[in-house]
Amino acid sequence: MLSVPCVDLRCYKGETFASEFGGSSIVCWKRGDPATQVRRAHVSGIHDFGPCRLAISPSGEIFVADLRNQRILRFENGSGPLVVDNTDAKPMFCSPNGVLYVVSQRGEEVQKLVGSRLEAPDSDCL
Repeated sequence: MLSVPCVDLRCYKGETFASEFGGSSIVCWKRGDPATQVRRAHVSGIHDFGPCRLAISPSGEIFVADLRNQRILRFENGSGPLVVDNTDAKPMFCSPNGVLYVVSQRGEEVQKLVGSRLEAPDSDCL
């Protein structure tokens, strides 16, 4: 049983990651250990997460959509860069080959991450 209400459960190498429901943290549970929280990890000087959603790539990169601040951040080993700024991305998913796809908060558009930009996906993906 989870110790806090969460959304966006994702598993990676025996760990379960989730964004805390209504909160501003990513929580992580390791199998057999009590719940531990990963809060506001250092990401290029950013320490002000709003409510967030997450996705994990097959290589273990954690992508976080910071809803209040309208940005996507990337974590690897607890730190990493701002990836996209000024976006209304909400749900996010990584494909098996590591491509990040996002859906706008209005649910009207799917885009994929290419470098530091969101672009329309190839027509064969839809």
